[in-house]
Amino acid sequence: MPLIAIKILVGFVVGVLIGMTGVGGGVLLLPVLICEIGVPPIIAVGSDALFNFFTKIPAGFIHLSRGTVRRRVVIALAIGSVPGSIGGVALLTHIRTLYGNGVNFIKTAVGVLLIVIPTLLLFQRRIEEGVARC
Repeated sequence: MPLIAIKILVGFVVGVLIGMTGVGGGVLLLPVLICEIGVPPIIAVGSDALFNFFTKIPAGFIHLSRGTVRRRVVIALAIGSVPGSIGGVALLTHIRTLYGNGVNFIKTAVGVLLIVIPTLLLFQRRIEEGVARC
């Protein structure tokens, strides 16, 4: 199968998973881009961010139209995450300026997040119970 067909198939599968769960870009797409397709980590992060833009906005509008969105939560998250994401890109650019393009911490950071986030999801019920008691 040609590489472009594989990329289209991966995009479709990840798009379906994003539509169903909201999860897909960082959890699925980054490891596939980096490890399986051989995209350099910095390019994979940027490509993933833009991919998420095109897949999550339509999914978000559909969820909004079906009443499965808490607008106050979205606004609060956006107030923090929009400047945070801009700051993250600026920090990455600064690190690359200081240490060059060979910065490899992205793979490590993605790997750590891929372990931490699912672990937190496994303990989510216990975490919710603990928060409810506070």
